[in-house]
Amino acid sequence: MPAKVYTGGFINFEHSFSQPGKFIGIITVRGKEEHVARFPISVGEGGVVSHLMHYMMVIVPVAILAAGAAIFFIMRGRRKSPVSTVS
Repeated sequence: MPAKVYTGGFINFEHSFSQPGKFIGIITVRGKEEHVARFPISVGEGGVVSHLMHYMMVIVPVAILAAGAAIFFIMRGRRKSPVSTVS
């Protein structure tokens, strides 16, 4: 990509990978300081591990939220009721 100021704050581009595999995307931003972002890309992988990782990215946060909500409501229901004294 040409070096210029992108005023919208984002860059959009398309790339066609000729072969499946694992790749690394690298973005370098130079200015007063240099910032480098590296991220993995998997292309054309349909194995169980690849699908499992995608499902885990959804299932784990949902399970944590559900467990937190359950604990909240259980603890809320266990509040002691006021003790009445009989004279």
